Amino acid sequence: MATAAANGSFQDFKRLRQIIFIEKSHSPDAVLPIIYRCLDPQKIPTVDEAAPRNAVTLAALALRTLFIPIIPAGTGSDLWPRVWAWFRFLDTHRPKLTEMKGVLVKCACRLRPEERSRILNATQGFYTVVGRVLGSLADGTDVGLARFVMALLVTVDISNLEELVEGKIPPITELHLDLLRDFFVFATRLAKTADIDGDPPNSARRLAKAIVEVAVKPLMHTLYILSLSTDPDPGPVINKGFSFLLQVLYSMPKMYTVLPTAIDTGLIGAISLCGRPSLSETHNNLKSLLLHHLSPSTMYAEVLWRLSDALQNAHLMEMFELLAPELKNSDIAESWTHFIMLVTNRAEILRQVVPKKMCDNLACSKKDVKDAFQMCSKCRHSYYCSKECQNADWHAGSHKTACSVYRHGEHTLTERRHLTKRDRDFMRAALDHDFRKYKHQIYDEIVKCIIAHPDAGWFVVFDYVSAPFGIEVHSLAVESSVLEKLRQSGPEWEVTVARAARS
Repeated sequence: MATAAANGSFQDFKRLRQIIFIEKSHSPDAVLPIIYRCLDPQKIPTVDEAAPRNAVTLAALALRTLFIPIIPAGTGSDLWPRVWAWFRFLDTHRPKLTEMKGVLVKCACRLRPEERSRILNATQGFYTVVGRVLGSLADGTDVGLARFVMALLVTVDISNLEELVEGKIPPITELHLDLLRDFFVFATRLAKTADIDGDPPNSARRLAKAIVEVAVKPLMHTLYILSLSTDPDPGPVINKGFSFLLQVLYSMPKMYTVLPTAIDTGLIGAISLCGRPSLSETHNNLKSLLLHHLSPSTMYAEVLWRLSDALQNAHLMEMFELLAPELKNSDIAESWTHFIMLVTNRAEILRQVVPKKMCDNLACSKKDVKDAFQMCSKCRHSYYCSKECQNADWHAGSHKTACSVYRHGEHTLTERRHLTKRDRDFMRAALDHDFRKYKHQIYDEIVKCIIAHPDAGWFVVFDYVSAPFGIEVHSLAVESSVLEKLRQSGPEWEVTVARAARS
């Protein structure tokens, strides 16, 4: 049967596919030599000759077969030129085979990861096809194909972004943004369900990188080019492009995952361009980005470093100096000034961060490097400077109760949630800095709270999400949305309150 299929028998080829991939009675390796024969470039008809129907039909079937098994290591470089040559013929001369573009993307996904980027980036015109496939996915109906495209985009180093954009976007003076919108539609649709590598944090970051590389980067470049244009008036088009840029960024479940790459791609430059008075239609969106999204994200160390570096970039600073006279008279000047000061101040804190631990015995105030402390071997959460402090906290500091909560995973207040160690060290340093800076105002509010509710405890909330940054003192005797949320977080909150009362 395999010999007959290799010699051109369409029916035997179909039967062989069935027993391999449906009945699973033979190894997939048996079909690879047949695919090689059917995709022989020498069999591609020329313009002058009548297309041999059997050869074309076999080639189309071979392509549909190829994306089922993983291509064996080392064969991709030899097999892919055959795939690409036949695809170009079918795409040009057999337009009714509309599914061939999707088939090509699926075949590309089956290339070995270690050779995928090299082979695909060397194939001129491939990413133009991917761009067209993206356009066909805008209705969100072909979820299976969308997953293949997503898997491809997050596992290759795309060097031919121009081709990808060329696949769907008209000249940049028109900026229809069709490709970007199409990508946005299905990427956000699959953001919660895509399981590319089985590791949610890494998968989310790779998805974010794909969105930036495919959608944000060309858009940033387009905004910059348009900003240099005067005929026709680029204002409305820039406003449209900037609005879509924000739509992409806001759509991310965790926006901070996409910001580092977006900043590297030119986000600060886009902000400076869209902050000009002549583009006043963008100002409301711009203020929202600065105050409610970028400012809170400065609590993540990687985002803060990128913002700080971008603002110190010589080219960008020259741009800001040119725009400064106009910005002073703009309605976003206050928001921009606040943001610059925030990044500058927090970057200074980050540069001075020295990771330290503090003894968890509430009667001890020793603070030192982490290696100076011993971790509780049961909960692996609390640290002590000595056995004496650990014993004291076990009996007098209620660690006996807290240890059980931590050990059984019943805690959410200190859950890491994809935070890096650098993030946690910086957040503690920022909290310590802000407490010292505002301690007199905090003490005043605490006194008022104690006078109003002398028999109840109190707690301080440092709000780094809202803009501007805020500090509030709450009484445990007064119901509030903050207190309700903390109580719903689990037993850890009750343990924290009990331990604080003993401190």
